[in-house]
Amino acid sequence: MSSSVKARYLWTKLKDIIDNNSYMQVSLRLALRRTGENTEFCYGRLDLEDRASSESSSYDFGNLLLIQRIFKPSDLEGIIVQLTAGTLSFDSHPIKIHDGERTLMDYDFVPSGSSWNLVEVDRPTTVFIVRSSDSRQIPNETVRSQGDLPYYPSTFDAMAAFMNFTHNPYSPGFVITVPETRAWIKELSISGRQLTLSIDGSDSNNSDLVCKFYHSKGGLRETSNAIPLKQAQATYEMTFESDTIDAALVSKGSGRILDKKTVRGLFPSQRGRKMPMVLCHLML
Repeated sequence: MSSSVKARYLWTKLKDIIDNNSYMQVSLRLALRRTGENTEFCYGRLDLEDRASSESSSYDFGNLLLIQRIFKPSDLEGIIVQLTAGTLSFDSHPIKIHDGERTLMDYDFVPSGSSWNLVEVDRPTTVFIVRSSDSRQIPNETVRSQGDLPYYPSTFDAMAAFMNFTHNPYSPGFVITVPETRAWIKELSISGRQLTLSIDGSDSNNSDLVCKFYHSKGGLRETSNAIPLKQAQATYEMTFESDTIDAALVSKGSGRILDKKTVRGLFPSQRGRKMPMVLCHLML
């Protein structure tokens, strides 16, 4: 697949999400390794943001350069074209990201309070990963923390902290995050057979949004009808207590899932679920 075809594919996926949401700015972060006069790309992160929460910044550790720049949403398509082509123009300097042809792209919808790959999200987010197919590893080195620069034990730790990653990146790549800005599930509350979804966001009382539930235990399975929101909440009464529960916030018109919560067994890991304390004690 040529870089132009990859750019169109990635931009089409991004635009489908962008057209249904609102964003104020684009945050671009880069981690660059410096050896003498040469600068080598390590990792990058591109975030669409619906509020002006980030500012341009840079940290020069000598052997590691961490840079963040803020762009307008209208600049995004041009950045995507450069990214998929393999060379990014950054502060008027060309930075080679990959060779342009041997790249791998992957993406996934990450529900609120969950994580995927290097990223943990508070709100539902579609996460894209662009990386080279070669096996080059990022060297882990001591960070020269001179002057007023923050201290990190290694370049891996510095990159993970600067990029807000859940763990250290070991090979070069680029993360793109596109969060849902309309509405998302704040909490799934479980009390006996009763399930309650609490919704947050600017469209939390939109009549187009409904909640749907699926639950099971052993050979028993049950699914709900579409339940409209009332004061940003939806309640569903199960006919039996379950150990597997799925709840989704859905656009009635498009069928698009804006967010979802799941419960699997006794100890779910996704944040945003609430169970009564008596049930927690019974679990223990």
